[in-house]
Amino acid sequence: MIPNIVDINEDTWNLIESAETGDVQNLEKIGDMFMHGENKLQKNIDCASKCYCIAASRGNINAMMKVIKNVEDGFWNIKDLEETFKLIKKRKKMASKVDEIQSKIDAINEKMKAVILTNIE
Repeated sequence: MIPNIVDINEDTWNLIESAETGDVQNLEKIGDMFMHGENKLQKNIDCASKCYCIAASRGNINAMMKVIKNVEDGFWNIKDLEETFKLIKKRKKMASKVDEIQSKIDAINEKMKAVILTNIE
């Protein structure tokens, strides 16, 4: 993932350490770095996915929206989204977003059905 650990600057190390101790905003930022290959971190969609899913499951709405977008764009599997959503539904502070997220999941499922039916014909 990291080409040369010595090349990582202090600010990036601080973000990583903060994310490891539970800061969900910084965990989302680390996901962004992996998603785009920034700050000496190689582009790694799987690592980005893990960061976003963990941040989302801990209450970060922006990370959840990134999970949804990446599923819509075909980067990740719908199962990643559904598993993350199950964790989100357990968090009371995110209750206001549950309906919005569920409607996006339903829309993705409908698109997937249309793709499957199109491929069958």
